[in-house]
Amino acid sequence: MKSAGTLPNWKKPTALEGIFHALLFAAAYLLAASYSAQKSGISLPTADYSNLGTLAALFLIAVAEEVIFRFMLLRKSALSSLILDALLTPLFFTTDFTAFLFLCVLYFLRAVASSILTLRHGFRYSILMRAAILGLAWVSLISPALPSALFILLLAFAIQEMNGVRLGQALGKMGFSTGGLGGQFLDGLKLFAQLFLLLIIEAVALSYFGLADSEKVKAVLARQSLLTLAVAVFLSPIAEELLFRATLVPRVGVALSSIIFAALHIGFASAIEVVGALTAGILFGLYFKRNGKIIPAMVAHGLVNAYAVAVTFLAR
Repeated sequence: MKSAGTLPNWKKPTALEGIFHALLFAAAYLLAASYSAQKSGISLPTADYSNLGTLAALFLIAVAEEVIFRFMLLRKSALSSLILDALLTPLFFTTDFTAFLFLCVLYFLRAVASSILTLRHGFRYSILMRAAILGLAWVSLISPALPSALFILLLAFAIQEMNGVRLGQALGKMGFSTGGLGGQFLDGLKLFAQLFLLLIIEAVALSYFGLADSEKVKAVLARQSLLTLAVAVFLSPIAEELLFRATLVPRVGVALSSIIFAALHIGFASAIEVVGALTAGILFGLYFKRNGKIIPAMVAHGLVNAYAVAVTFLAR
């Protein structure tokens, strides 16, 4: 029997968990940096991530930073390594004071993530995180949606992990099972048909109030790259169903998870998109709560997104 104050017996982290945490921190950092920079309007230094030479140079700089601040300083003085990383690095990138402060905050958060990886998993995983940040920055030039979808996917697993579920068991806990796959696919088709009917009814009702603004959604989709559209059809449905239905529904309920899911679609600036997302969230959430299977919701979600993409390009 454990005495009071005894620390829990943490299991040794696996290599898979190290890779997972490195990718999670990388995606979170990139999204936080890009989103906060856009919203703040601060003019930050930029790099040509499409240039492989630039990427290679940035990676070498990243390795040097990790060697100095994590490999050499972290175990001697964790606080010093964090502060020096946050303060010294921005000096080489900007002379603007506001941008300097902004970068200090971002780099401090990045330094914390690197330190956690180094102490928990080993130094090489902090290097992996820095490489992943650069890789995702390059990918975001082709498809800004891919880092977002990846973060949503990883966040679902992270929440499961925080609740004591190991990565290897997480998919099963989230209702992902290939047993009876044909029946699950058929259920997905039924869910899609039900949602499609509800969306038609909603479109008619919203048009009565002058809010049937599906053209806004089509305009957004028409500007996207093929990779972004592929992400919307194949990756986003998997990631979003694992997070909003399989992970959040058991914890916060169908209603709140659906509201959060709908809020994710506000960027379209379309009433019909937000209402449709809310409806899909409720329908898929109720199905998952009743049946405990997530693949049918993934199938229906993917079909809805594929239909929206097809309609957009057939209407050209």
